[in-house]
Amino acid sequence: MIRVKVRIFSQAIPENTEVGLEDESSVEILLSFLRDKVCCEGVRSAGRKIAFLNDTGHMVVLLNGQSIFSFSGWKTPLHDGDEISLMPMAAGG
Repeated sequence: MIRVKVRIFSQAIPENTEVGLEDESSVEILLSFLRDKVCCEGVRSAGRKIAFLNDTGHMVVLLNGQSIFSFSGWKTPLHDGDEISLMPMAAGG
């Protein structure tokens, strides 16, 4: 089992947590785990949380400070002690 730190920078779910995943888990598996966790919580803000976690096309995902797309994208393997940051894309001028 590996432990991964997760930092979420979103008004929908601002959160810092640590999760346990099976060895050889990927970023994709982590995201699925987080969705399942939110569904099980049954909190009032679950709809916003799920919407944020499902909107992967508008999400910046960093692994230890680097874009997951510098590695293998959603299939990037995770290791014990890694830190994943999830945040919505910012735009404007």
